Amino acid sequence: MFTKIPVATSSSPVFDEKHLEEPFPHSPAHVANPVISSAEFVLEQTNFIKINHDAVQNAAEYVTLEEGIPITDPKFYSSETQCPDSLIAHVFRAAPESAEILPLLNERLAIMREVGAILCSDFGGSYLGFLEAFQRKYENQGTALDLVRFVTDSFPSFRDERLFNGRQVFFWKRPQILVAETWAAFYPESPDTPHPIFPGPSGPRISGLTMFADYRVPQILHHLCILTYPASLIRKLRKGRRFEPGSREEMSLRAASIIAVEHVRNEMITIASNREVSSVLIDFYLWDLAKKLEVGEDHIDGIQTNDIVPAHRTRSIWY
Repeated sequence: MFTKIPVATSSSPVFDEKHLEEPFPHSPAHVANPVISSAEFVLEQTNFIKINHDAVQNAAEYVTLEEGIPITDPKFYSSETQCPDSLIAHVFRAAPESAEILPLLNERLAIMREVGAILCSDFGGSYLGFLEAFQRKYENQGTALDLVRFVTDSFPSFRDERLFNGRQVFFWKRPQILVAETWAAFYPESPDTPHPIFPGPSGPRISGLTMFADYRVPQILHHLCILTYPASLIRKLRKGRRFEPGSREEMSLRAASIIAVEHVRNEMITIASNREVSSVLIDFYLWDLAKKLEVGEDHIDGIQTNDIVPAHRTRSIWY
């Protein structure tokens, strides 16, 4: 039976930095998450980057629903008859002040069709049905990492994986952030209340997830001198060079970010020895900090920093 979901409130740890530490007993980090070993493998193989010791979607949904287009209904957006490509292109049209159309539109269309069709055929036509199936499969004992695996097993377009130097490596940015946002949206008001998605005795164990490897966090990690970029990479970033998905630079940037945040997490665990620290919340914090620095709303004092270089440019469905 699916646990009743309460209304999401501002008690979510996404909005409260004090929740960087989770009140769960310490346990070995990511023993079952292949993203970590994959990132370590890519870093070792590339030997390229060194590690030293969020309203657009809401606005789009608002405009879409105001126009009477049920774009959040899988039954609708999976149907090419009810929802032709031209209608989706209209929904995601450029804002009046923008000169660029939505990148990778055909790829996004294919993903919407695929996800909608799977939700309708296998999970009763909703994300709620998907979560109910997850809880049945794991008999209400599943964790956040179990849900990530359930996502990647169910939806091919979420399999952020690649063969690299003879080994399958995993980044899982989108499946992990989907699970993390689900966890945060329904975070209980009281720490004594079981999480409605992960009500088992182990709870969500959100600390089993990594950071979400894309553009912004590598940028702030380099600014904080946690990542050391070779001069050749800095030159390319300053010139706005585009990096192809799966290139040496792009994979190394993603892998380095994952391992760097793990190092930060481990140091925080050492400092707060009775707490479990989440890489997910470290990611949320660093992403927000990077955006604030970009627009001049914040600054960093008291520690050494590098000049901020542009985030790397990669056109990819995995981000």
